[in-house]
Amino acid sequence: MTHMDIINRALVAAGSNPKLDMDDIKSNEVSSIRAYYEASWREVLSAHPWSELQLDETLVGIEEGLLNRFDVPDDCIRINSMKDPYGNKIDDIRRRGRYLYSRSGSLELSYVSTHDILPVDWDFINNEIQANLPPAVDDVVSLRLASQIVFRISQNQDLQIHLHNRYMVALQNAKMNDMQGSGGIGPWGSFGGYEL
Repeated sequence: MTHMDIINRALVAAGSNPKLDMDDIKSNEVSSIRAYYEASWREVLSAHPWSELQLDETLVGIEEGLLNRFDVPDDCIRINSMKDPYGNKIDDIRRRGRYLYSRSGSLELSYVSTHDILPVDWDFINNEIQANLPPAVDDVVSLRLASQIVFRISQNQDLQIHLHNRYMVALQNAKMNDMQGSGGIGPWGSFGGYEL
């Protein structure tokens, strides 16, 4: 799927016609999409530890007084876990902006990555998105975008409420169907660690 496919789904849901490109920045629809599209992605990606978008990385600290500073990767939108090299939870981590601070010299960071999704290059929105997305995420992003732009396009508050409700239901369904995050059914009939 391409960014343009997701955008066109949002436009149709908002009661507008699909577009071939996003070049006409004077258009109310195009300016609305450009204003809300990346924010819609960020909201959806940070809402859950999506299994297909999870990366694990070992970070090495830089000494700053009694603590070590770790740079949070640029493509990190949500931290899922932070452990020491032996797999133990690190309790003394503090986050300040794009940095983590701890007494530990290194840590294993598991996070949701925006790599190959964000930032959006508007010159290449018809190219396939390279990230391995969970199947329902693109639909959730489309509904979130539609709920954000519909009032600017049509001033239809009822449709805006309807699209927001559809977005919330789609997001919850996508979370439940993702095997990694909390919730969801395990592949062999377990739910939350208990047999059904």
